[in-house]
Amino acid sequence: MMSVGLARRAAAFGASAAVLAALSAGLMSSPAQAASGPKVAVSAPKATPGDYDGSCPTKINFSAKIKVPVKGKTELAYRWLHGDGSKSKVSVIKLSGKGTKTVTVKQSITFKDDVKGWEAVQVLGPKKVTSKKGYFSVSCQKPQDDARTHLDVSVSARAWASPSSYAGRCDTYGDKIDFTGVIKTNRPSWVRYRWVLNGEVVDYGKIKVRDVRKVGFGINPRHSQRGWAQLQVLSPDATSSNRAYYKVWCKDEYKDHDHKGDHKGDDKTLTRPPARFPPPLR
Repeated sequence: MMSVGLARRAAAFGASAAVLAALSAGLMSSPAQAASGPKVAVSAPKATPGDYDGSCPTKINFSAKIKVPVKGKTELAYRWLHGDGSKSKVSVIKLSGKGTKTVTVKQSITFKDDVKGWEAVQVLGPKKVTSKKGYFSVSCQKPQDDARTHLDVSVSARAWASPSSYAGRCDTYGDKIDFTGVIKTNRPSWVRYRWVLNGEVVDYGKIKVRDVRKVGFGINPRHSQRGWAQLQVLSPDATSSNRAYYKVWCKDEYKDHDHKGDHKGDDKTLTRPPARFPPPLR
């Protein structure tokens, strides 16, 4: 099994798209400030997915939340600690205002080989504190060079959106678009799969398929958008479904009154776990 350090070097240093550019000046607090500084809390990093099993290279996303008491202008300085003993560059986020603010920090690492490791976040200012370790694992599927035979498991997948187009209020709860996928196998098999929404992995799972099984998930967009979802089968036979395209046009009733700015900047898309369906009757 490859070490985290070798995997990280093989993944090209600096591939973390979500990590902010490091600044070098004024990062460390003086001993007096550290002793009397405000309380800072940081959560253990969460890996998505936490236990990956499939084709490689693959990208694992890490995120953690830092709570910082702010009074006026405050600089939050932090870095990532890796399981192989290495550290990332220091990043700085400038905060202002009053009260406790929660900041989500992220990083992404691409792995090409099997890895078991952990990540942690170390806050350097306004007070030094280190999070607990967030563990993860990557198990890469090895390519098969042998010719396939009728004894090999064959898997197919297709997907669709229901409805494929939505127009109406987006300030309500409940999914606006549901995605359904069908996985077929030529014999009973355990199938690992994942859902990709507009290029990002949003869900994954493992199910026993006896001929045909359905899987799915839903989204509740908060702004007008269009995009696609795809069902990807990771094992025992790597394959992907068609792209299921969708379109959302938000026409909130509040916009007809005095609330035109209520949802300004709210561009998050909520997802829910995939719906589980019983196997079909044979």
